[in-house]
Amino acid sequence: MSNATQSLAGTRITSLLDANSFVEIGKSVTARATDFNLTETKAPSDGVITGYGVIDGNLVYVYSQDASVLNGTVGEMHARKITALYDLAMKTGAPVIGLVDCAGMRLQEATDALEAFGSIYLKQTLASGMIPQITAVFGTCGGGMAIIPALTDFTFIESKNGKMFVNSPNALDGNYTEKCDTAAAAFQSEETGLIDGTGSEEEILGQIRQLIGLLPSNFEDNDSFVECTDDLNRTCDDIAACAGDTSIALSRIADNGIFFETKKDYGKDVVTGFLRLNGATVGAVANRTEVYDAEGNKAEEFDGTISARGARKAAGFVKFCDAFDIPVLTLTNVTGFKATLCSEKMIAKAVADNSDDKIKYKVCGVEEYIYPENTYELVVSNLVLHYIENLANVYQKVYCTLKVGGYFLFNIEHPTFTAGVNEDWIYDENGKPKYWPIDNYYYPGERETNFLGQRVIKQHHTLTQILNPLIKCGFQIEAIEEAMPPADMMGMPGMCNEMRRPMMLLVKVKKV
Repeated sequence: MSNATQSLAGTRITSLLDANSFVEIGKSVTARATDFNLTETKAPSDGVITGYGVIDGNLVYVYSQDASVLNGTVGEMHARKITALYDLAMKTGAPVIGLVDCAGMRLQEATDALEAFGSIYLKQTLASGMIPQITAVFGTCGGGMAIIPALTDFTFIESKNGKMFVNSPNALDGNYTEKCDTAAAAFQSEETGLIDGTGSEEEILGQIRQLIGLLPSNFEDNDSFVECTDDLNRTCDDIAACAGDTSIALSRIADNGIFFETKKDYGKDVVTGFLRLNGATVGAVANRTEVYDAEGNKAEEFDGTISARGARKAAGFVKFCDAFDIPVLTLTNVTGFKATLCSEKMIAKAVADNSDDKIKYKVCGVEEYIYPENTYELVVSNLVLHYIENLANVYQKVYCTLKVGGYFLFNIEHPTFTAGVNEDWIYDENGKPKYWPIDNYYYPGERETNFLGQRVIKQHHTLTQILNPLIKCGFQIEAIEEAMPPADMMGMPGMCNEMRRPMMLLVKVKKV
């Protein structure tokens, strides 16, 4: 009898796939390591069931981790089964679905287990843009394991038992689970942008089945059509009433009223998802000003701008559609971008997108960072320093962290710009800019401005206060440039006004 019929991991597979379609691969594989009495521990399938089957007739490859076997931990052979599954999936051009229930790295296998994680990451990276990758978290998914869902295209998490984290909540300074459970499904779906759907185990498996029915099998699949049973001449008489909540509007447009929304709980000012039009799969991106609950009551309201979260959500979705040649429908009624403060919620995603071992991520204040001495050859600051009160302090820290001969490049809002009244033009009676006002130039300090409808506090510094502290630190000034638009942009509306006053100051200095 197959392992797939005896364990919870196997039950999940059979519930996901069409009846009697699952074919198990690598049933007899077990751990190769012998340290710490591993040979005396029963480890059927080395804690992961792998194989293939069909969902509504569509071929898929599936792995399901078994928490009852060594806590579902990832070891050498465990990883080899998953990577071999990826090899088969890429050869045949079919999606990979991972059902995660894992305590992390198998410590008994030490460096072999570390290498195992790396091998999975590599296969996921190679498969990106070639075949769809889907992950569902049913138990623990922590540490290095959290990168695996971040590398997939779509991720789901079980509402009650699913836990996903890079660092456990109590490992974060000043935090504890009761204060903010960063591992919980709610946090991961609402705050990190990694989760596409939550619910019970049954609901998640149903969502995956529905999603597979909408996606092409691979990047060359141009035949993912179904017969449209809806009226092609249907009208959407109530579409105007749905202008606020575009998720409802998209369901009205879709064949048979079916719209599959992705990342539903994240960046709610933007809606992304899949629908069918005349049987063909179409991606949809729309901004939203209202959210209605299942009872038809208004649950949330937005101001018509696009937030950083919403933009990030839309960009990731369009990137997937582009890779798999899926056309994109947009519904737009937006006033601009929303000004927001960045926060530490995207580390796993950042690591997944840029996983070079030379890149390290740290989220903290510029003034709070511990600058290692004589370490770097280049330090870059992009549009940050006009929020810093004590520039000399930051300059000194950058000087110490650079090697001799290293460069510090930064741009900062030009002091004639920050000294402006409300950072805006004075307009004539026809609404045309007359001049840029400068006031209190020699008085440094806070400047309260309005940026895209949001109150923003900046720090004004004179040109002397920006440049002289660099010289006092020991820097040699290499170049100073007051940035202006290139000639090929001068035809754009309003661009000629950018030649009337400088907006940005670019500085290049060298440690000597």
